[in-house]
Amino acid sequence: MFPTAWDIQAGLASLKRDKVPGPNNLPPAVMKAGGETLARHLTTLFTKTTAHAAEPLHWKGGRLVPLWKG
Repeated sequence: MFPTAWDIQAGLASLKRDKVPGPNNLPPAVMKAGGETLARHLTTLFTKTTAHAAEPLHWKGGRLVPLWKG
């Protein structure tokens, strides 16, 4: 199933503003500010990725860091 712009916009709206930026140093507040325009661009990217059933090569090779929350 391909994501719709509405699905992505709803996901962006559910982000919490006071969270720490991810590995791309992009805070959630910036993602939320992108609104409909960002959702349309992400829809295109996600649709192409889903249609080819493969991740772009630069998405691979991430680091997994276990955190102890005791």
